[in-house]
Amino acid sequence: MTMTRRTLSLSALAASVVLPSCSREPAATAVQSFTVRDSVGIEIVSNHSPLWHSGEEWRLAERPYLELGKLEGDAEEMFTAPAARLLSDGRILISERADRELRLFAPDGSWLWTAGGEGRGPGEFAALDAAVVLPGDTILAFDRRSKRATWFSADGEFVRSVQISAGDRTTIGQGVLDAGTWLFASYLSSSDSAGLSRSQQAVQLVNSVGVPNSTLDTLTVDLSLTESRENSSLFVPLPFFARPVFSAGAGKAYLTDNTSWTIQVFDDSGNLTRLIRRDWEPRPVTDSDIELRLERLRRAQEQANTSDEMKKSALRMLEEGARLSATFPPLSEYRVDRVGNLWTLDWYMPEWPLPEREYNVFNPSGVWLGPVTIPAGMVISDVGENYIVVTVTDELDVQHVQIYEIIKPTG
Repeated sequence: MTMTRRTLSLSALAASVVLPSCSREPAATAVQSFTVRDSVGIEIVSNHSPLWHSGEEWRLAERPYLELGKLEGDAEEMFTAPAARLLSDGRILISERADRELRLFAPDGSWLWTAGGEGRGPGEFAALDAAVVLPGDTILAFDRRSKRATWFSADGEFVRSVQISAGDRTTIGQGVLDAGTWLFASYLSSSDSAGLSRSQQAVQLVNSVGVPNSTLDTLTVDLSLTESRENSSLFVPLPFFARPVFSAGAGKAYLTDNTSWTIQVFDDSGNLTRLIRRDWEPRPVTDSDIELRLERLRRAQEQANTSDEMKKSALRMLEEGARLSATFPPLSEYRVDRVGNLWTLDWYMPEWPLPEREYNVFNPSGVWLGPVTIPAGMVISDVGENYIVVTVTDELDVQHVQIYEIIKPTG
């Protein structure tokens, strides 16, 4: 039976903390980096500063200990849109989304097997999302176009597949809590009003037979200005709109509407168990921010095969949309590593190549540990206890998968 779990709105939760509660930590003082309290059965972790002191921050090793990806040679080692994860024995799983293939490599980088491929038959993919590695090194991959989840053995053998019960809605896998519970977002019908187009998603937990069993929330994930034209419509997303962020891992689902630095944590039954908060001061959107965003669109338009009139309309609508946001949202993204730490990235102006970024790490209890610097150009694929897997693009536009040790000072 499908259930919709009752969750409290963030505003209601904010109001609730002034009620008498069971204190889990001493009252906040100037030297405390965080406090924990309980309110209406929900643990609230309020972070004021990182726990790590100078010199205790985690960092990436200077060089990767393994790199995959070539300009030419064997097809298995040439990537177009890779995402990578490690198996427990150090083998590397590559989800080559462009070719709809799963490729496994030995710890020394040698190719072992390829599975999948484009199609709709058993073990094939119409649109491959990045696969995940379950306990025991079983591989689980999602196909958003076929609305299907497929299991493979660690040897690349097709095991089974199930359909995701989503009707005719587009459904996208957002993460895996555990082997039997997955996080999905299903698009609902868009609505238009007064020149604005609004897209919503139902964020749901889905069980291992493909049936949604809890709806965590229904959120607006995109807001665009629209303009009707003779034979089409022009849609320009609001550039500073607070898009929700969700992820899952280590038995939990994480969800924020991104209007404040507050992340909701759900268990695998869909119960809201914790709020993670961090002190955050909203940053106003300025005229110079808007001009920078417009300039990046102008550069992108240089390669666009559209009319000058269409380009001018897009620029005008982008500026109008930018002025609808008074402040920037707090977060761009976050992810859960293999041991349950949450890596969050503060919002930044999208640009390519990617700049150097600073992720902030929160432990499995929601306490802010501190920052980890990710060098420019790296896209994170997987994070383990002592390693990080990234993809990079070199000056020849060749895609590489690199694995770095995470150095964790002790003391």
